[in-house]
Amino acid sequence: MLNSLDCVDCVDEQHSEFRRWTAEDGRPERIGDYKMSLLRIDPDRARGHDLFRAKGWEIALICSEKVKRCLENVGVTGIRFKSIVHKE
Repeated sequence: MLNSLDCVDCVDEQHSEFRRWTAEDGRPERIGDYKMSLLRIDPDRARGHDLFRAKGWEIALICSEKVKRCLENVGVTGIRFKSIVHKE
């Protein structure tokens, strides 16, 4: 099992697709957080973090390529990897 309490302010809002929770959504503890359709992170702001969650959208567990390779090399199953860095 993997988990991380490290939360990094790294969402690339320019390339992500989202809206924010509002009072009308009925979840006052989530107001201002992301309701994400497409997550993209800024790799410069995430630099130095190998396993973390994105501030404002703590649902996804994000890992570096280094951690991804380690997990694949030892044959870990049940994980779905998806690229979240915008490529021009």
